[in-house]
Amino acid sequence: MAFRDLAGRALSVCVRTFGEELTYTPSAGGPAQIRGIWDWRHEAIDPDTGAVVSSNQVTAGVVLADLPAAPQPGDTITRQGVVYRLSDPPQEDGQGGAVLFMHRE
Repeated sequence: MAFRDLAGRALSVCVRTFGEELTYTPSAGGPAQIRGIWDWRHEAIDPDTGAVVSSNQVTAGVVLADLPAAPQPGDTITRQGVVYRLSDPPQEDGQGGAVLFMHRE
């Protein structure tokens, strides 16, 4: 079995074990129930003013094959009744998974 296949299987087990139920709605299409690992990444941004602005970026780690369509900015994920919009292209890991970057609606 190739490394990519083994990594993909391990990712699927992790998402099933540690992930939570999310509703993924592509811009063109209906909603789908998926599992994803919810997280917040710290960002420090210097907007050329000399001051550093700190923020948290909401992310979800997902298995791409679980999504009804390729993720695109503008798609939404609903978690615990709160809607988040994908703000950036997904960061694919090359093993069948991706991190989705979002902002709360």
